[in-house]
Amino acid sequence: MNAAGRRPVARRWIVAALLLLLWHFGRLGSGVTTVPGVPRGGTSAAAVTISVGDAQALGGHERSVTSVAFSPDGRLLVSTGLDRTVRLWDVGTSRQVWTACACQGRDIFNAHPHATFSPDGRLILFADPWDGAARLVEAVTGRQVRASQLRRFAVGVTAYTPHGQMVATSFDDYTVRLWNAATGQPVRVLRGHEALVTALAFSRDGRFLLSGSEPHDRTVRLWDVATGRGLRTFRGHLASVEGVAFAPDGPSVASASWDNTVRVWDRASGRERHQLTAHVHALAVQYAPDGRVIASGGRGWLPGSAPRVRDPVSGEWLTSGIVLWDAHTGIPLRVIAHREAVTTVAFAPHARLLAAGDRKGGIRLWPVEANRR
Repeated sequence: MNAAGRRPVARRWIVAALLLLLWHFGRLGSGVTTVPGVPRGGTSAAAVTISVGDAQALGGHERSVTSVAFSPDGRLLVSTGLDRTVRLWDVGTSRQVWTACACQGRDIFNAHPHATFSPDGRLILFADPWDGAARLVEAVTGRQVRASQLRRFAVGVTAYTPHGQMVATSFDDYTVRLWNAATGQPVRVLRGHEALVTALAFSRDGRFLLSGSEPHDRTVRLWDVATGRGLRTFRGHLASVEGVAFAPDGPSVASASWDNTVRVWDRASGRERHQLTAHVHALAVQYAPDGRVIASGGRGWLPGSAPRVRDPVSGEWLTSGIVLWDAHTGIPLRVIAHREAVTTVAFAPHARLLAAGDRKGGIRLWPVEANRR
């Protein structure tokens, strides 16, 4: 084909591209809301509750919040952040009870401090990546009880078995280590990931551990706690796995990834059951205590996945947030709009509150009980 013959074809491609762009941006600005994760012809947008500005604020950290966790009775909340602090909050009064500084150790580019309560609520397990330590502190006072010091490793995320006998921590040698919670002695090392483990969760009975890892690996793995044997590898994510969670009493597990998906997997077969899409980057995932709802948090909204809403006070666009999904169908129930990327979420034991930390250091508590079906 000569140059003259190619020009009409090129014009048609240019016109088609312009029409596609006009349709795309018109959709973003039209105020018409499609429902995240629902195929064409699915549930209407009217079925989704949109929440803006009705949260309880707890102040926060000076930099990104990396973890939040409720005490077993739901009265306290512990949080960690990239400002090198661990903070304990009184949920009823929004008052900060104490702050501890992880001021020792070297700066780490991919530090991910993390904290969680012991099952009896008396202790807090804190992963201090800068000083290479897994620390146990008293929940009431913040006083350190014991530290497992491994300075040659950067300690990552942590998890406590529900019965309180064992803890798990990840390290920058790509392993997960299990420890005796009472003595601090190592029990076994779990090897298999090919990149840093970024997320951990125990099953409710404490028999299984779930782990997720960074982009060079990007797998989710299921482990037998008693033997340390890898039972299953869940493959499909295209980027770093940022969060993992067990369904409390069901056959499913969930994972959130930087690849913009939250995936729900069948634990027995390893098959993907649902792929939930709403966030540009999905950064956190948790099941409600009864297993009926999944909460996901992230950065940005995919086009058409959430309404354009403004903060009622500042007037700023709320461009990130949380989605509550029906765990069995994958249908969204509620969108909670945030100004900043939501980096971590946690349900209270009674399931009436959802805590969310964001990348600017803010922590908010959202009422969620009314949105369960």
